Amino acid sequence: MVVFVIANFVATVGVRMRATAGVSGKSRLRPAEITVLALAWIAVFLIIGGMSIAGVSGAAIYTLVPLTVPLILGGLAWAAINAARKDWRPFGVGLGVAVVGAAGLLAGVVAAWAVDGVGLCVVLLGSAAAIVWRQRRSVVRP
Repeated sequence: MVVFVIANFVATVGVRMRATAGVSGKSRLRPAEITVLALAWIAVFLIIGGMSIAGVSGAAIYTLVPLTVPLILGGLAWAAINAARKDWRPFGVGLGVAVVGAAGLLAGVVAAWAVDGVGLCVVLLGSAAAIVWRQRRSVVRP
């Protein structure tokens, strides 16, 4: 997982300049927002390390935490960023993802995959439905 995170970071930084050339406004994240999201991911590793030091079982640390805590922290960070931007659909998605992560955490090691999978599917389908509803309402009719 650490190798994947590092490779993802290198790839993201490598293509960032070209991908964001000419992009401005709400669609572009500001440095402070990027920092908040990065800190949410770093916090996951700090939580795993702290739990390991505290003597929590390996089953909980290495199966349940990496599956649910990134959803909780990442979802809350995304919701906070979009609340500050007053962009409510992505705010709802972030909040929904955080709730799914919390539900997966409460479900336990065995059921967390199912809860997170079904929950994320519901959140993304809800977001898609909101987009379709908004587009349907904005069509000019004679």
